[in-house]
Amino acid sequence: MKKQLTAIMSLFVVGAFITSGSYAYFSGTTISSGNVFSTASAPILQLGSDTQDYTTSNVILMTVSNLLPGVETSAYHIYYKNAGTINGIVTITIGEDNDVLAQHLWITQASLDGISGVPYYWALQIAQQTGDGTWATALSSGAVAIYNGNYVPTFYGMKWITLHFTSTYLGPDWVWAPGATHDTGLKFMLDPDVGNAYAGIWLTATFTGTITQSV
Repeated sequence: MKKQLTAIMSLFVVGAFITSGSYAYFSGTTISSGNVFSTASAPILQLGSDTQDYTTSNVILMTVSNLLPGVETSAYHIYYKNAGTINGIVTITIGEDNDVLAQHLWITQASLDGISGVPYYWALQIAQQTGDGTWATALSSGAVAIYNGNYVPTFYGMKWITLHFTSTYLGPDWVWAPGATHDTGLKFMLDPDVGNAYAGIWLTATFTGTITQSV
């Protein structure tokens, strides 16, 4: 019992010396200044194509010339990259400056990272946002067309929707880590029934990519 009591008293006495300030201690001070706290840079979306390196500038990604009615083009690719330092979610919108021609310019094939079958889902999304949401209304308005027995979007219809990168129809958006890249492959066709009605006509399309922070 004596040993235990002595130990308790010793602890108490040491504590008393420290708190009472009865002793002076050698001490030194070191200062660290200039510490920097910086925010992450925003996610940055770069676009590229078969003929254009990745860039954030407003550039021409593709020129599709000499379109013939009923003749499908070769594939054109658009590449996307998160060039920032934080995660992001990417969306794409498409605009055009000639509604009449755009109703007869079809996207007959589209792939995402080499996986085909995308046009039907774009056409479905367009139809669901057109008038009463039926295929019939989407067809009559020139927003979608039928190619090889399948619904496909027209350039006119594409401007009505926002494209998301997902694994399933209307599923959750992909989160793009810094450096992540994806691509879409597109084939086009001028409506086989237009004949010479649109010979020598031009359409200018705008692809706008947006990336927003994802935590």
